[in-house]
Amino acid sequence: MHESGDVLTIEVIEAIKAIKRNPYLLRSRFTEFQNNKAVMLAVVQENGYALEYASPELQNDPDVVLAAVQNRGGALKFASAELQGVRTIVLAAVQNYGLALKDASPELQNNLTIVLEAVQQEPLALQYASDELQNNADVVRAAIAKNIHALAFASDALKGDKSFVREAFLLDREALEYASDEILGDSTFMLEMIKMVECGDDEDVLKHALPALLNDTTFMLALVVGQERGRHALQCASAELLANKFFMREVVQYDGDLLEYASPELQNDRDIVRVAFNQNPRAFKHASEALKKEFRGVSKVSFFQGVDEEEKKQPDPPNLSEKGPR
Repeated sequence: MHESGDVLTIEVIEAIKAIKRNPYLLRSRFTEFQNNKAVMLAVVQENGYALEYASPELQNDPDVVLAAVQNRGGALKFASAELQGVRTIVLAAVQNYGLALKDASPELQNNLTIVLEAVQQEPLALQYASDELQNNADVVRAAIAKNIHALAFASDALKGDKSFVREAFLLDREALEYASDEILGDSTFMLEMIKMVECGDDEDVLKHALPALLNDTTFMLALVVGQERGRHALQCASAELLANKFFMREVVQYDGDLLEYASPELQNDRDIVRVAFNQNPRAFKHASEALKKEFRGVSKVSFFQGVDEEEKKQPDPPNLSEKGPR
């Protein structure tokens, strides 16, 4: 190895070996080599982070810095501000370590080629891209194709774009975690997303919905009745909605067994239990203990007052007493 025609001595070669093992020696024992290009080249080729201990002159030397970032892309943070703005050096750095984009100049953080290379190596490097490129659909696509959580660093415009969020959702349902509140509160859009998942996976969508949507009678009824996803939808419904008599009456009229999810107050409501029972007699098992106890000594007709003649033809609730009605 040479520098300016001089052959490195055995002592220098031994020093290089020691520095490669522990670059901090450049700051303590071998300070005389901090500005020695031949030594620093030999060291950073095997330990790029040793660039931290190079002299300011060598931290501004393209050869030394390029060798360093090719070995460890993160060494870019120790390069001079001038070299952090050199395209070839930054490109080599992000190809090795995408997050090195953090230390690139603002101009190169706005360079499409550089940023694409960075997010392909490490999708979360998107956080260091310029605002303009965080709003570039192709750049964000490249990032989320490898890690959906990179969507967190996309522009608000893309996170509020239904078409783009739908596309991201098809890659990974967790895309909804980063969608705008406007989208997560849009009943039509959220119903569309639910239709795209298997029955039973509704929670993957509903867990991201705005609380107001989970308290929306029309939206939740559309899930329970329109899409036949009663149990999964009600598991995510708000407590307030499960205590809403109008809502639960509609629900148990569709499927009496869903009385299971009604609030304790409604499970003790004679009218709600009657509607549930008439839809499915087995629903009576979800009635309150008070109503079950009350029923044991009376006929169905007197128990469910106000039923119409057709309802009276329904079979009685199951006998809940081991000895039968008294």
